[in-house]
Amino acid sequence: AKRTGARLLVSWMPDGGKQTAGPRQPKFRLSAIRRGRQNRGLISLTKQLRNLKPAPILRPMPEPNTPWYAWSGTVNKNAPADYAKAWAKVRQVVRNSGGKRIKLMWAPYVRSIPDTPENSIAAYFPGADQVDLGLIRIVGTLRDARQDFGGYQGRLVPEPLPDRRLDQQFA
Repeated sequence: AKRTGARLLVSWMPDGGKQTAGPRQPKFRLSAIRRGRQNRGLISLTKQLRNLKPAPILRPMPEPNTPWYAWSGTVNKNAPADYAKAWAKVRQVVRNSGGKRIKLMWAPYVRSIPDTPENSIAAYFPGADQVDLGLIRIVGTLRDARQDFGGYQGRLVPEPLPDRRLDQQFA
């Protein structure tokens, strides 16, 4: 990794390793994450990642705009607005646990499922000051991505968010 500059990308999927249990898992609701119920595991993960070189990338709670996960915004008594609050808590825990070098990647799914105004990708954006990298998982074409994101080019590789552009677009 040092020779090529490759970085480790770790997805933090707070579901207790029980994805097969489906999205209805009260212990892993966004409100529980915001209240710190998953802090112990997150701190442990941060301690394992914080000294790796090059600095790793942490992708917490990916694809929240889908109905597939316990942290998804339309299931498990969650709401899209809860995601940004839970994200802020995750960022705080990572930073306070010595993870200042760890880059946090926001990664919504390319299309919201269900495709409703309340479940729009914009409803999940935590703000440019909370996100180090953005990755939009593209399953359609880049043309679809440009249409869905008002001209923002979905990327298949992580890159820094453009100067508050997403913050303005998704605020």
